[in-house]
Amino acid sequence: PQDFAEVLKFWRPSDSEIYLIDTINGPVTVPHNKTFHTALAGPTGAGKTNMFRLLLAQSLYCGADVVIANPNYAPIKMNGSSVEDWRPIAAMLKTPVARRIEDIMQVIDDGLAELDDRRERQQRDPRPFTERHYAFGEWPAIVSMLLSIFGKKIADAYTMKYGRLLRESRQYNYHVISEFQDALIQTIGGNSGIRENYRTALYAGGDPITAKALLDLR
Repeated sequence: PQDFAEVLKFWRPSDSEIYLIDTINGPVTVPHNKTFHTALAGPTGAGKTNMFRLLLAQSLYCGADVVIANPNYAPIKMNGSSVEDWRPIAAMLKTPVARRIEDIMQVIDDGLAELDDRRERQQRDPRPFTERHYAFGEWPAIVSMLLSIFGKKIADAYTMKYGRLLRESRQYNYHVISEFQDALIQTIGGNSGIRENYRTALYAGGDPITAKALLDLR
């Protein structure tokens, strides 16, 4: 285990280097604009939340707009034996954390509206857009809530809207970050074509089919 505070004593994130993970061969870093789109997969307790916070904190430090949708969000919560304090991150977000399912649906709708607006603005102005991160904590829980509250038709519609964010937004400096225990289609909705748009994957164990799909394994 490594405390990121120790890393920050001699290194800082930048648009040219975002810290993803430490390995026996040293840290893996990538340019900020290459983190399209990110899947965090693994069983409960495997470290998805730590990776989630690591990416979002660095993106905020680099000046990105960040939006979080998470039905299980709380400003301070216990995670095992540790305390998660989300207040420093929440204070810097583009909008308040979306926790209610109606607010999460609005995040997706607003994301698509901004995407269409950026597409139109690009016709007049070729300058790059501000990096924007849409971070969905526990995406399968969101899909399950859509199904149980609104039914399959609405759930499918929002899953496909979410798929549009993944398929169409990279060139407009959108980053979608999704957290799930497995990436099976029956769990996350949509189809395998949508899932293929996760090009940065951090896999923390669990379902082997998820590893094969996200890491492009044979």
